[in-house]
Amino acid sequence: MADKLVRGRQTPFDLGFEHGAEAEEEPTPLEFSSRVPDYQLGFIVGRAYSEATRRANHATAAATAGALGSRFGVDLHELLKAMRLNEDHERLIRQAYDDARARS
Repeated sequence: MADKLVRGRQTPFDLGFEHGAEAEEEPTPLEFSSRVPDYQLGFIVGRAYSEATRRANHATAAATAGALGSRFGVDLHELLKAMRLNEDHERLIRQAYDDARARS
């Protein structure tokens, strides 16, 4: 019997999700821009779900995803597809995205 569980090859999205979920702080825009788009989406989704879990609030996932997506220039429609949330939460993502754009 194997002593260790051998992981399959991770996709860029999987790797980004893992890093986002474990991140203590966000990367700089320069660091983030050096990553492929699938990694970027994965990072944002992982970070959003991690924040929602910490705060026990699904709306936090939407607000975090929208703000990070806007900050890092991730396409809103791709972000909405990746998050897979209901219409109410999609509205929160859009609002946070737009609010972050207005502040920058």
